[in-house]
Amino acid sequence: NQNQKRPPNPQQKNHHQPPLKNPLPNPRPQNLVRKSNRSMSFSSLHREPTQDPANPLDAVEQVLSTYDMDYVRMHDDELVLSVAGQCASYNLHLNWQDEFDALQIICQYPETLVPYDINARARVLSSANAQLWLGHFEYSLDDIIQFRYTTLMPENFTAGVDQMNDLFKLAVAECDRFYPALRLVCDAPDTPAEILAFAMQDIMGEC
Repeated sequence: NQNQKRPPNPQQKNHHQPPLKNPLPNPRPQNLVRKSNRSMSFSSLHREPTQDPANPLDAVEQVLSTYDMDYVRMHDDELVLSVAGQCASYNLHLNWQDEFDALQIICQYPETLVPYDINARARVLSSANAQLWLGHFEYSLDDIIQFRYTTLMPENFTAGVDQMNDLFKLAVAECDRFYPALRLVCDAPDTPAEILAFAMQDIMGEC
């Protein structure tokens, strides 16, 4: 049937969407290793480990230390850091699930971005989740809006700068994408549906 619409091709590029910003900053050549006097070459970040890494958060921590980024290792299976997006700074929670060989990534909005109108908040998150291919938006136990998804980690995974950007980029991009709509319902809960739909379109440039 020629009139039947073809499903969207996920591999087709959107020429109107700006390239995603890498969450990790440029390296500091004068201070590659935090809290240490020894130097570390970038090649060492990609070197094959002598043993199979039991926890990829150890490799993540090594990269973050190399780039002098602030983070908190809550315990062996959880690491928290702050990453700057186009619209805001987000808290990233990385949780390693050893029994599933899976890494859960949670990207939380600022605590100030919580619409007091429950119905308006539900409208935005419901519409956002309907547009997602991976992950979903939800409320945390502290009533903070967050994006969460889980990815399986291969046995031979080694964490470098490119790998970290790939892991973080999706979560940060999705939070940036729906930030304007959440900001809008924070300030004006009775925003008409057509204006809200316009606010949920892909952003161009800074928020």
